[in-house]
Amino acid sequence: MENTLTIDRDEITAAVTRYVSEAFNLRNQVPFNETTQLMEEGVIDSTGLLEIISAIEEDYEFEVPDEDLATSFFSVKSIVDYIINKLKSK
Repeated sequence: MENTLTIDRDEITAAVTRYVSEAFNLRNQVPFNETTQLMEEGVIDSTGLLEIISAIEEDYEFEVPDEDLATSFFSVKSIVDYIINKLKSK
């Protein structure tokens, strides 16, 4: 299958922000921005992180190995950077 995804930081940032908002922010009403430490500051919990990863895997058509969770999934910015790096390596 040919990769038809384009790498646009603003679009990816908007998508990740939407994932976070849909997963937990609307329920918890915890404000966040691109650099907010999502789990540490209570924006999402481990279930929310799994929901976000599932959305990323579906939308961007790659798997997120468990070992990447500890190094790349802290904030919207770190998640966006991770997605961009994965897309560039496809």
